[in-house]
Amino acid sequence: MKKVFFLLVFFVLIVQFSPLFGEFNFPPNPVNYFEQPFDVVKYDFHITFDNPVDKYIEGICQITFISKSLSPEQRFYFHLWGPEIDSVFLNSERVELYEAGDVESGTACYFINYVPTEVNERFVAKIYYQGNMISEGGNMDFGGVHYDDEILYSMGVGFNNNFVSTTRAWLPCFDHPSDKAEVVARFDVPAKYTVASVGTFSSKSETDNGRTEYTYKSFDDIATYLMTFAVGEFDTVSFHHSNKNLPMTIYAKANQIEAVRYAFETLPEILDAYESYFGEYPFDKLDYVLTPKGSMEHQTLVNIASSVVMSAYNTQNKYNSTIIHELAHMWFGNSVTPLDFRDAWLNESFASFCEAFIYEKIFDKARYIKHLREQGITYFNYGIPREGAQAIYDFDRAKAGNYPITIYYKGSNVLSILRYLVGDEKFLGALNHYLGKYAYGNVNTEQFIRTFEEFTQADMTEFFDKWVYGAGYIELQVDVTSIKDRGDGTYEANVTLRQIQTSQGLPIIETPIEFSYSQFDMTPINKIIMLDANEQDIQFTSDEHAFPSISSYRVNYGNDFVVPARIARYTSVESPEIARPYEINDSQFTFEITSDSYSGGIALITDLNGRIIEGVIFDNKCVSIDKNIFANGLYFVIINLNNHIYIEKFIK
Repeated sequence: MKKVFFLLVFFVLIVQFSPLFGEFNFPPNPVNYFEQPFDVVKYDFHITFDNPVDKYIEGICQITFISKSLSPEQRFYFHLWGPEIDSVFLNSERVELYEAGDVESGTACYFINYVPTEVNERFVAKIYYQGNMISEGGNMDFGGVHYDDEILYSMGVGFNNNFVSTTRAWLPCFDHPSDKAEVVARFDVPAKYTVASVGTFSSKSETDNGRTEYTYKSFDDIATYLMTFAVGEFDTVSFHHSNKNLPMTIYAKANQIEAVRYAFETLPEILDAYESYFGEYPFDKLDYVLTPKGSMEHQTLVNIASSVVMSAYNTQNKYNSTIIHELAHMWFGNSVTPLDFRDAWLNESFASFCEAFIYEKIFDKARYIKHLREQGITYFNYGIPREGAQAIYDFDRAKAGNYPITIYYKGSNVLSILRYLVGDEKFLGALNHYLGKYAYGNVNTEQFIRTFEEFTQADMTEFFDKWVYGAGYIELQVDVTSIKDRGDGTYEANVTLRQIQTSQGLPIIETPIEFSYSQFDMTPINKIIMLDANEQDIQFTSDEHAFPSISSYRVNYGNDFVVPARIARYTSVESPEIARPYEINDSQFTFEITSDSYSGGIALITDLNGRIIEGVIFDNKCVSIDKNIFANGLYFVIINLNNHIYIEKFIK
């Protein structure tokens, strides 16, 4: 293999001062798209796996590309990671192979030179290669090729590698999402194996030497990171749609078939729900394959983790959120594909939001909100401690990896706000406008925003600047500054909201947020507030004098949307004096009922965010709560005596 002997700095000097090299294109960057002077139009490859357990491959990959520039000499770049290249031919003539880019930036690749004589001139690069296929390794060994549980399979992206796309682990290709192409794939395997892959199944031919060749064809252009294969001794389960001839096949091992039949029984119904939102399914088939690692939305063949399917079966869940999530990608990511991986939120935020959106379609709005809220809890409990405050566009990969929780669950919550702000009709219309405009093509965040605003006729600059390009989330300090008796049996609390987050610029404005609080009978009241300043005053009213307690205030417990926000601090003035029918010994938190009108009741202990930690039912005059069982912090006790609510607090 001939290697380039000059360093990148020297290369830049040549580019600046040499007329010959001045037109050379630079190696592709996974997180910095720039247009190349060529366009790959087709991959046609033949791969042989003599013994899948060895992860050894022999292959011939023919890449057809066209020139988009009449520059005197250009470079066609491609990637291969693991197997070695034997030789490369361009238009049937053997050519020299060079290396370019560097490993640290994720731009390491190969190139061959070509000289176009006309625009749209067609070139065919034929690459012979062989060797052991590898995976990214590390603590989250996801991307690349794996042999687990007697299955050989690939995963198209990695979580921690610096080049993201890992189809290069088994196929020489221009491994960048911006260049989608047609695919003809041929896999030669021992006869006992079945091969599943992307595209439409074309043929299966058996040879005299105990081998079988499977052929798949994808006439819809596909990004390389969405290509995959799985080789195993599979059984299959087929599902049928009543209104269309769409093949839906699930590949699994024999001992998983019962679980598959249960978990995927509702797949046609879920597909109907998607089509009611986003129009006809964009491809010619919809297959899933159970693999030990997963899940990943390869185009027309989804790798679904075996554990996901078994969990759905064991918990009797016919509407598993991961199965729903990966199907969303057929529209968001596979039909409309990001130009580079800075825009991965256009895939993951939308697919995560669609989990809740489909639950609403199949069940109701309450299920939609519940799922969004669970995503928000995961974001705060797991995403923030691990990743810190990140933007959902162009996040810090060194800290957050390639696919942080931020772009899944913060992004999903952000889309729920966007839906509320523009309304259902415009929201769904704008998404369909976007999907139609860029169908089977590529897009970046700026184009999405422009297309969304084009349809809704709304200026969303402030919203996208804060929630998409900006890092972090909202932290609120809630200060109850005054409480007064209105004289009509109701009480009014004046509350100051302050944004105190330190992870980003203050404040996040033009954002609605839902506050909930409960009256004495615990009936929730929801109030939507538009955050339009760093500090603002609002008023709440209730039939109960003690309602301003943190035990009754909640963020994101309304009925319309969920914001990436939480109450970080709470202060309050004392409620209006009212005689308590009990006395408290704070050291042990023992309270004794002093009025003969009450004989028993219930006490609920909540934390600072209003979550119920424990409940105590008492039927005598004196009750003690063991403070030693609680972690250090501030707690509230809601005491219900004959439907009269009293609220106390204690510090552990």
